[in-house]
Amino acid sequence: MLGNLFDIEKTKLFKRLMFWVEMGLLCGLFLLYYVGGVVASSHPGVPISSSTSPSLTLLVTWPRSLIEILTLVSGNNLGGIGLMVLVAVVVAQEYQWNTISLWLSRGTPRPLLLAARLGALLLAALLLIVGPLIVGGTATAILTLLIQGKLDLNVVNYGQLALGVTRSMIIALPYLTFTFMMATLTRSVAGGMGAGIGFLFVTEGVLPLLLLSVGADKAVMYLPGMLAKSLLQLNAAIANTSLAAILTPEAGQASALADPTVAAIGLVLYAVIFLGIAFYQFQRQDLSA
Repeated sequence: MLGNLFDIEKTKLFKRLMFWVEMGLLCGLFLLYYVGGVVASSHPGVPISSSTSPSLTLLVTWPRSLIEILTLVSGNNLGGIGLMVLVAVVVAQEYQWNTISLWLSRGTPRPLLLAARLGALLLAALLLIVGPLIVGGTATAILTLLIQGKLDLNVVNYGQLALGVTRSMIIALPYLTFTFMMATLTRSVAGGMGAGIGFLFVTEGVLPLLLLSVGADKAVMYLPGMLAKSLLQLNAAIANTSLAAILTPEAGQASALADPTVAAIGLVLYAVIFLGIAFYQFQRQDLSA
């Protein structure tokens, strides 16, 4: 039954215009960011390879560009905001459309229904990482060829690139599941969206400053944003060049971050707690109200 429910939820989600609009916006922003940056810095009649500054060249060419793309699509960055909006809309609108009551009237168990919806959203989250990576990676591959005169495929560690996608998914989990939880609790698009984005800004900005002001430096290390930084530092290994040494945090910076394994466990634990609350409350909700 779970497989059938997942297929239905997946089909419904991918028929939504919002998902494809978000995918198009993310891919378009990467094209504008990279291609537009190079075009803006170039001069008429001067080859791109000569007019592009060294700092910009490093940013828009492989392998650095791939590392930057994965950072931008991670859950605590640009990609995460788009994902939280999608999750709030998908979860809350099911209440407004009364489709949940319809499913339950047919004998569908509540936990299976919520699990299927969560599975579809996790698949959407993966696609919102991979899609922009493919588009941005292709664009920067062309820029690498134009600027450097060649594209050396060996500068990228493709196993680490795949792991980078996995890291981005793990980083997305707390933000996705918190929004999922709040949209379930409030049954409101605005409530879920506002709470999700508020969670991002509070845990990334206000709460760290508050904890630092009272001397709780160690606690800051275990906030979702800092755990995300711990995982993202591993993406330096995507570069099969001396660039990896430059991108690896120095000892002082690394000491302020949790161990990457601990960070991954912490991010998953956040997600488990939020999902536990969502499933518990959904099981108890009076959907006739």
